[in-house]
Amino acid sequence: MTRRPVLPQRRQLSAAGDRAAAAASGRPQVPVLAAGYRLVSRAVDARQPHWLAARNGPDVEARLRQCSLYRPELDLAVEAPDGRAAG
Repeated sequence: MTRRPVLPQRRQLSAAGDRAAAAASGRPQVPVLAAGYRLVSRAVDARQPHWLAARNGPDVEARLRQCSLYRPELDLAVEAPDGRAAG
C-alpha cells in the first residue's frame, strides 16, 4: 500500500479575507524629497511621455494599459525640478 503525502494544513479565510500587510506603525518613515522634486503618478500627471519611454519605446504606456493589473495611480515617478523624470 502506498502512503499519501502529508499536505500542509489549509488556512481558513476570514470573512474579511486575508491580508499580508504590516501594521502602519511598523513601516519606516517615507523620506522627504529634495527641494524642487515631486512624486507624480500617471493617473494625475500624464503631460509628459511615460517615464519608461526612453528605455522601452514610445508605446510603453499603451502596452501597460493593456495589462489587467496595470494601475496608473500606482505608476509613480519622481519628477526633477526641470520637469523630467529623475534618475
